[in-house]
Parts: sequence; structure tokens; C-alpha cells
Amino acid sequence: MKKFEVVKRLVEKDVHVASIKANSLDEAQMIFDKSYRNEKESMKRGDAMIIAEVDGDVVFDNNHRLVVTSGNMNMFYKF
Repeated sequence: MKKFEVVKRLVEKDVHVASIKANSLDEAQMIFDKSYRNEKESMKRGDAMIIAEVDGDVVFDNNHRLVVTSGNMNMFYKF
């Protein structure tokens, strides 16, 4: 199993939403869609949701933005 982190990207900062264990990015996306529907529906225009495969802990930079050091990543936006 791999570890995927879900982060909501807002205009001012990124916010950690959840950790998901899955075999693939596609499986993590399906788990997110089923388990975190309210998070997805609460997105405002311009927000983005990031699902990133990470090794270790979630790391944010000085501007509160997600730092992805390895693995696959998927991002989707609210238009």
C-alpha cells in the first residue's frame, strides 16, 4: 500500500484534508470521491484539491504550500 495525502489548495494557503492508503493514485481518487464527498462539494471557485503520493510526512513551505518530493500527483479544480 502507498500513502496519499489530500490537500485543499486555497488562494491564501494549502490545507491538509486527509491521508489515504491505496495501491494506486486511481484507487486513492476513488476512495476520496466516496469518503470525502462533502469536502469536494464545499470547494469554492478557484479552489483546487491535490491528491499526492508522498514518502513520509506532509511538508508545507514557508508560504503554506504543499511540497511534493516524490511520487505521483493528481490535481483538480473548481471552475
